[in-house]
Amino acid sequence: ELEEAENSISRLLFKCASPIYKLFSLTIPECSEDKTEGNRWWLTLLVSMFYICVFSELVLLFTSRFSEILGIPHHIAGLTILAIGAQVPDIFASVSVAKQGEGPSSIANAIGSQIINITLGIGVPFLIYTIHSGTPIGLHVGQSGLQLTGMLMLVLIVCFTTLCFRHVRPRALAGSFNKPCLTSVDAVLLAISYVLVI
Repeated sequence: ELEEAENSISRLLFKCASPIYKLFSLTIPECSEDKTEGNRWWLTLLVSMFYICVFSELVLLFTSRFSEILGIPHHIAGLTILAIGAQVPDIFASVSVAKQGEGPSSIANAIGSQIINITLGIGVPFLIYTIHSGTPIGLHVGQSGLQLTGMLMLVLIVCFTTLCFRHVRPRALAGSFNKPCLTSVDAVLLAISYVLVI
């Protein structure tokens, strides 16, 4: 029954997204290695990046408008709506890899995507803007707010590391250690910590 429900949801999502798939198939050049179009990979990359920029701007616009209608502060909308929406692809990728028994790859995907978000996702736009305008970008956030955010991130890192390694025990005979792991209880605790941070 669960598989049937998942298949039904997948079919519904596919039908809803079919116009976008059609647009992509008509406008994004194919660059398979076994075809003559393989040398046009740069054009495929540029068009794909263009669509990412367009849809990112639309998501930001809709989220901003939605938060204004409901009276939600923009930073709260960023922590909830935008953050969850941006992480949905990463969640599915991590779940898919975890189902194959590749736990380390699943965690690496989750952590690696956040590193890219923070370093490149923030750094590159700030760099482009400051080079173009010649002025730094004001964050419009109080010092206490930045300190609180930094402390929360540090606490979450410590909690995550503790959960991963709390099952590690030295093996008496082999002289080695058990591998770090996450249980279903750990997953629930991580979900609760996200709610508490918000």
